[in-house]
Parts: sequence; structure tokens; C-alpha cells
Amino acid sequence: MKDFLLVSVFSVSSLFAADEAALSATFRLRYERHEAGASITGAGTCCAIGARKLLTASHNVRGPAGEYEQLQVEIAEVWVAAKVKRIYPDVDVALLSVEVNLPAMLCLGAVEARPGDEVTVCASLTGLPVAAYHGKLLRRWELGRAVYLAEITFNHGGSGGPVLNTAGTMVGLAVAGLPDNHGGFDDTHALFVPLAVLWTVMEGH
Repeated sequence: MKDFLLVSVFSVSSLFAADEAALSATFRLRYERHEAGASITGAGTCCAIGARKLLTASHNVRGPAGEYEQLQVEIAEVWVAAKVKRIYPDVDVALLSVEVNLPAMLCLGAVEARPGDEVTVCASLTGLPVAAYHGKLLRRWELGRAVYLAEITFNHGGSGGPVLNTAGTMVGLAVAGLPDNHGGFDDTHALFVPLAVLWTVMEGH
């Protein structure tokens, strides 16, 4: 059973004092793989959880044919190589490392978010610079695994962005948008992996 949370996002703003610190610990991610003579590229988000460690969604680093050949993180406007330390495909989480010190890092919270809590997702939506999006946790949702659903702005590229409470501590990892009835995504909701899963991933690291 996988765990997820549903989050709803309202707007980009500086409502929370923790935004600036969270943004400095969140980075754009890009990946590339060559297959059948073609170059397959994409973008996502990752966040610092240690001096040289980052978390992201596992689908940002591994496709159906295996791990992507090139993986880079933008740190202080410079793209640096990243390596995959471990992948947890069942919960859509991956742990990465870089060879440079990260400018800031996030702390995992001690208490799970609850329905009704205000949350922030920091993410690089559609490849744009990382921004903070504010919303509200709606409910725990079973989607083949337990996740949280939030009402919050979300789109392609946001997977791997940290979900934070109003104190600025990390309570989840954004991994997907909410499918709509037309084969696309509802860009006003996001699904995120809850805190307990992240603590399990970080054990031993």
C-alpha cells in the first residue's frame, strides 16, 4: 500500500515567513535519456534534505526503460550533475546526491499534516523558476497507496517539490497532479507523499 496526500493550492505569494528559506532549498531538475536515436528530456523539482542530499519524485529520475543518463540540478544559476543514491518506486520517491554543498536544507517535520492545515508547495512548474504556492490539505486519499490531496496550484514540473507546513518544516513531497475527466490534469490540486514515508526513506541516510 502506497501513501499519498491530496493538497489544494490557491496562489503564489509570500504569506508565510518560511517561504524564502524553503525556496532557497528547492531546485529545478532536468533529465535526459537517449533512446532509439532520439533524445528524451524533461524537467522536475527537487529539494535539499542534507548538505549534499536531495529528494525528488522517482519518475523524475527513472523512466520505463531505466534510469535517465543525464541528471542535473540548478544550484545558484549553475547546472551541476546529480547522482541517484536510491530509488523507492513504490512510493515515487528518489534520493539524490551532488558533489557541491547545497545553500540551504529543509527539516522533516515531527507531526503529519492534517486535513484543513495550510500548506505550501515549492516547485518549478512547467520549467519556470521555483516559486511558492499556498493552499490547504483536503484529505487523505487511497489511490493504490495512501496519499494526501491538497487544493493548491500544480502542474508539470512540480513533482519532487517539498510540501511545508506554516512553520516551514517539510511534511510531504509533491508527486502528481489530480487527473481530470478529459485525460489531463486539474491544475488546482496536487497529490503528495506524507511525512511518514519520507522518514522511512531517510532512515540510514
